[in-house]
Amino acid sequence: MGSNSGDNDSSTSDRHKQIRDKAEKSYMKKNAERQKLYDDTQKLRQYQIGDLVGLKIDKVDRNNTTPKFLPCKVISIKSLSDNRNTYRLCTKKCVLSSTYDVNNLIDLIKCNFL
Repeated sequence: MGSNSGDNDSSTSDRHKQIRDKAEKSYMKKNAERQKLYDDTQKLRQYQIGDLVGLKIDKVDRNNTTPKFLPCKVISIKSLSDNRNTYRLCTKKCVLSSTYDVNNLIDLIKCNFL
């Protein structure tokens, strides 16, 4: 009876390992698909000089009555070595001192501010 329970434990352990391995492969495959989709979307979102964009304002820098983004215009583009661009922006009143990645921006090209 003692040897039988030992065999049962090892077969259960083997089944658990197979399930974990299968789940890990599935997770890694889905993760790679999502990363590729994300990378593809980031490459598609490119702005040109003169485009209107919204700069996202972080929650810690605003309250419930403050706008969620600052309307800006792209005034220059800098290409980075990893095929990404950073954008220098200006508002109605000034040129912003930092450059911003596409992830910080909202597309306002189709908005009419007149």
